Amino acid sequence: MLLYNYSNVTNISGDRMNKFEVLSETLDFIEEKLTSQVTPEMCAESSCYSLSNLQKMFRCTFHIGISDYISRRRLTNAAASTPYALIWWNLCV
Repeated sequence: MLLYNYSNVTNISGDRMNKFEVLSETLDFIEEKLTSQVTPEMCAESSCYSLSNLQKMFRCTFHIGISDYISRRRLTNAAASTPYALIWWNLCV
């Protein structure tokens, strides 16, 4: 079993970041680009990681792949923006 230590990583500006900061910035990047084109490759490029390393960190932490997360977030946004979802939400509240 391979264990990866992502605890201290240097980003492009030379600052030391831990893996949770990297993943937090990746989630922020995904949320910013959710309505436009966003791919796991773009996420890796923005975080200054290789795609495989970022995917391993993401899956290990969130138990879901980056592509699956993006797809589910898009579906959630689409469902929340439909008129039926707004009616249902207002009935439940």
